[in-house]
Amino acid sequence: MADIVGLVLVGVILSVLIVHIKEKNYPEFATIMGFVFVTIAMLRFMPSLADLVRVFNEVGRQAGVRSYYFDLVLRSLAVAYIAAFGAQLSKDAGEGAIAIAIELAAKILILALGIPVLLAIVQTLAEILG
Repeated sequence: MADIVGLVLVGVILSVLIVHIKEKNYPEFATIMGFVFVTIAMLRFMPSLADLVRVFNEVGRQAGVRSYYFDLVLRSLAVAYIAAFGAQLSKDAGEGAIAIAIELAAKILILALGIPVLLAIVQTLAEILG
């Protein structure tokens, strides 16, 4: 709990500082500061993410879900979060077109990752019906 409170406090203070820096006509420096903060925050919470993935894998194993399908779900989530991060950074840098391209590419990749699951569902339905 203290970790997230500290992160939020630093984030709010940095946001105010970035607004001030942008007003002083240094938007490039402000963008770099934001990127560095996000990178440090992500690296700081990476061990928690690894623990979360381990727990999800264990739950999936106990539930009898094939690890292949569970892996696809985790990959899709990773693509969604990474794309959201990249798209938001692009938007913050004033590059809306790049952000849209990132979001579109992520959606296509997530759909492609879901094809094996869709095929398994169709195959299962075909076996049940006929």
